[in-house]
Amino acid sequence: MKQLSRTAHAFLNNSEYIASRDRWVERLSHLFSGTSDDFCDKYAFAISGCVPRPPYEEVSPYTDPEDWVIACLELLSHENGAVEDRFCPLCVEYPIYGVHYIDKIFGANVYMHADQWHADYLKTPIGSLEMPDLEKDETWALSTRAAKAFLDADVKLPLFGMPTLSSALNILVNLYGGEALIAMYEDEDAVRHDLGVINDLIRTLHRWHRENIPAQQL
Repeated sequence: MKQLSRTAHAFLNNSEYIASRDRWVERLSHLFSGTSDDFCDKYAFAISGCVPRPPYEEVSPYTDPEDWVIACLELLSHENGAVEDRFCPLCVEYPIYGVHYIDKIFGANVYMHADQWHADYLKTPIGSLEMPDLEKDETWALSTRAAKAFLDADVKLPLFGMPTLSSALNILVNLYGGEALIAMYEDEDAVRHDLGVINDLIRTLHRWHRENIPAQQL
């Protein structure tokens, strides 16, 4: 496993940059809560984040999540201009399977085609969905390895972006297509069952990240 360089570690723990990030997050919170804020009262708020993507031919998040995280952090350590006097949060965002991440955990065939992720519909009937065994799930194992590599790097400046934890309704349609919408009319109990299972999984994954990633970086 790669080790983060001392230069990158120092940059990504710079107390002034962290304080600046926190000020901007506070301003953003004020914007959404409607709290009076000297900055928000005078200026339009714009966010442009910095999310690196190391070349896949050099390191892949699907086979080497730890090295992929370190490569992201090394790239972020060169973004001096991104953290000075504007809100451009540095972020490591684990991207596997895109918007079909949850579908993959439920056993859907997820694949890349024409630079887009796609998922085949499940063959099992609506109403038979079961909670996946996360302890045996390879996709979830990759995710936790990436998160733990981020934590082990001991850097306080960058944020950590979760995989795409979509809404339950979105996932239901991803898994069953138009049949999910028909079943809402023809078999409400089956749909409610599957939506409940999907929602339980999404909440479980959210809860894990909230319990393991510092709140100010999640």
